[in-house]
Amino acid sequence: MQWIKYEVENYASWIEELSQRYRKSQIKATTHVNSEILQFYWSLGHDIVTLHAESRWGDKILKSLKNAIWRIPWGHHKYIIDRFFNEPEKAMFFVQKTLENGWSRNVLLNFMDTNLYERQGKAISNFKASLPSPLSDLAQEMTKDPYQFDFLIMTEGCRENISA
Repeated sequence: MQWIKYEVENYASWIEELSQRYRKSQIKATTHVNSEILQFYWSLGHDIVTLHAESRWGDKILKSLKNAIWRIPWGHHKYIIDRFFNEPEKAMFFVQKTLENGWSRNVLLNFMDTNLYERQGKAISNFKASLPSPLSDLAQEMTKDPYQFDFLIMTEGCRENISA
């Protein structure tokens, strides 16, 4: 009986000690996260000043950053910045498209890799020749993003209709 009482007390003290360690870990993690966030905002401010962001990209860059930073995960921003650091127009295009469409990181990377920016409005069509001006523009807009099946690695013998 004595042994069982000892084990229960031992278990209870272990649980208490485990809870305290967990709380300490939470506090350390929170402190570390806050420190990282502060460092990020400091470096962002430094970049804005160093790059003369407002004079290069306009007064609305800060508003765009403010809106995008909270609505787009940081990982998305990292990929966009890494790829288009010297091409702010392309970077803002992908930020805007991500905001509009709620793209996951994989979708964003796919569109970046398949040159979506360059492909915009370049679907091959005869709309201009066969439709009047307002309708041809609308039809062209509807086909802005042509399909690209490069990733399928199709072989010469493949067919569109399997049953044929």
